[in-house]
Amino acid sequence: MARRPSSKAAGGPQAETPAGGNDRSGGRSGSRGGSRKRAAPPPDPVDAALRLAGQLGWDGLSLADIAAATPMKLSELFPHYPSKTALVAAYMARVDAAMLDQMAEEGAADMAEEPLRDRLFSAIMARFDSLQQQRDGVLAIARGAGRDPLSGLCLAAGPLRRSLDAILAAAGLSGDGLAGAIRRKAVGAIYLAAFRAWSRDDSPDMGGTMAALDRLLTRWLPMLERFDRGLRRRPAPGPEAAEAF
Repeated sequence: MARRPSSKAAGGPQAETPAGGNDRSGGRSGSRGGSRKRAAPPPDPVDAALRLAGQLGWDGLSLADIAAATPMKLSELFPHYPSKTALVAAYMARVDAAMLDQMAEEGAADMAEEPLRDRLFSAIMARFDSLQQQRDGVLAIARGAGRDPLSGLCLAAGPLRRSLDAILAAAGLSGDGLAGAIRRKAVGAIYLAAFRAWSRDDSPDMGGTMAALDRLLTRWLPMLERFDRGLRRRPAPGPEAAEAF
């Protein structure tokens, strides 16, 4: 499937500039003071966290620093984001949504007949399209998480699992039950290895990332496909299994 980078970022809303146009007063649009650009929206805490991480690093950044970069007081920020990990989790949820939106734009419904390899490739690269929008901040956070095992575990236990489930869903796979856990583990290994390749790939078209992902899928996907074929051959549970629920 051809790659089409998304124009949507995973961050907050972007400022809009109204289209120019003349009124009957001789070239003035809008108010009598002349044409005016719409004011940029106030910085979003998640966007501010990513931007500051890219500029200053993640380890020494505090919630007070992030609040100071937005119109919010720390007392207003804290109920929504009580930790930096909560801000990262919110960003990852936005990336999940951006990936799923891009897959929908590229015709995810039509991909059902495509090989699993192509579906996973498209889903994972759609995720990198979104991460690329905040590359410096994402890499700073990844380095910080590597030095803070507790935060890394918190992200892996919740947000990363949800993100892997989103990749599975985008590729038409279920993340439910034991089978889903095995799929999640396999796809997680592929995604994390591809993430390391992306972190070293400074090309604008992410050519190195795509090549690395292609190699990873070639190596590991046959095992996942054999597992899925084995599941499809298993007989359906009898009515007595339903009584347990």
